[in-house]
Amino acid sequence: MWQLLRQFLPETMYWNPEAIADAQGHWQIDLDLVHTITTWRLTALVSAQDGRMGLATAPIRVFQDFFVNIDLPLALTQGDEVSMPVAVYNYLETGQQVQLTPNGQEWFESLGEPPQVVDVAPGDVTVVGPVHGESKFRIGVDGKGNLMYQSNTRHYLPWDRLPASPPEASLMEIAVRYDRTELAVNDVVNVSVRVELQEGAARQAIVDLGIPPGFEVLGEDLADPVARHSDLPPDHAGPKFSRFDLTGRQIIVYLERLQAGQPLEFEYRIRARYPIRAWTPPSSA
Repeated sequence: MWQLLRQFLPETMYWNPEAIADAQGHWQIDLDLVHTITTWRLTALVSAQDGRMGLATAPIRVFQDFFVNIDLPLALTQGDEVSMPVAVYNYLETGQQVQLTPNGQEWFESLGEPPQVVDVAPGDVTVVGPVHGESKFRIGVDGKGNLMYQSNTRHYLPWDRLPASPPEASLMEIAVRYDRTELAVNDVVNVSVRVELQEGAARQAIVDLGIPPGFEVLGEDLADPVARHSDLPPDHAGPKFSRFDLTGRQIIVYLERLQAGQPLEFEYRIRARYPIRAWTPPSSA
């Protein structure tokens, strides 16, 4: 499952008052596009040493095959109860079954019936909103904390549409192996992990291990190395598995005292919750 939280939403994407062109008058830069789904306007104002000036504008379209838009009022007052239309845009080539779940925040209380599951046809927009004066997404405003609202959606891209992960150079090698690749619901897969520092030493490292969608981690397997390593003497010179955290899509492992040439290995199990052709997110450190 490819996941992206749209949170980089500045008013100005890029500004550079001192861009120097080369001898041929060319200048370029690589930018990470912001997450606002819109058409930006590029404006370039240039000047030459002999006083000549030029101006050019061009559109830059930022688009996403699948996204959700929430229509909240511009102003809310403590005690308000409002309905929220939620539009699901699916520009993929296949239909999607989407689960909509509003994330709880301290400034509001959910009054509706989340989560909601909707089917969206390819190239279509489905609005989950007021129907006959009511909406499945209603909130009551408490007026506490920061005013922020986020809605998570879950959908699956076709296998051939998954973006390729660019190779990244790393000082740490992480090898994750599964003992089987074909299984049924409730089958268990054994996962072996080998973490090795390529050079030097690290007092602490945080390793993210991706969890394939449709699987759950058996956390007791990860508790075993934590218990074993907690009994090591303080002057132990080898690597140490200090603790771990589980999230919905990754295992966060905290390692200590890593040395080049001293790999740390551990194992755990994952259980298939429902059948799916799964793609495991890459691991990182």
